[in-house]
Amino acid sequence: MRELAYKPNNLARSLQGKSAKLIGLIFPNISNVFYAELIGKLEHELFKQGYKTIICNSEHDSDMEREYLEMLEANQVDGIISGSHNLGIEDYNRVTAPIIAFDRNLSPDIPVVSSDNYGGGVLAAQTLVKAGAQNIIMITGNDNSNSPTGLRHAGLLPSCRTHLLSMYPVIFLRSERKWKSNKSSVKLSPMLFLLQMI
Repeated sequence: MRELAYKPNNLARSLQGKSAKLIGLIFPNISNVFYAELIGKLEHELFKQGYKTIICNSEHDSDMEREYLEMLEANQVDGIISGSHNLGIEDYNRVTAPIIAFDRNLSPDIPVVSSDNYGGGVLAAQTLVKAGAQNIIMITGNDNSNSPTGLRHAGLLPSCRTHLLSMYPVIFLRSERKWKSNKSSVKLSPMLFLLQMI
């Protein structure tokens, strides 16, 4: 095969019912340090298992996300890992390829791999209180979906109230801004930035 420079045709393989050995990754911002590192690890592990990846940067745009889903479906990928969340449940339910959601509830029928977001909120509150913070602001994204990341809010608030009482109320701001890779313009403490960026 190497001498003849033969390259398998993945489309032909899929038409024969064979695996294309392709996995689609859909994430909202691949320039984000967290997502970039995660994608790198996923790609490395999938490669070790014999799979190639198609990386899709949806940029928080529902039209892009929909087109990527359709493209991955047309290429008959073996599976999709999605950390994006701009589309409704029906869009993901129409996909026939297996899907795993990362930290997002895409549909009741799609399994979710998620961190302990509630515990993360509690830990953030404890860290801020230990540092002597009194005026705490939590900046949340514009995600109105039933997202596991909403549990950070649920974990942060009661912990802050327990330690800071009512003298220092926690301020919650909903951000409509899309985060770019240039973080020099973001004037937030690392802990608050972490709460927003993931």
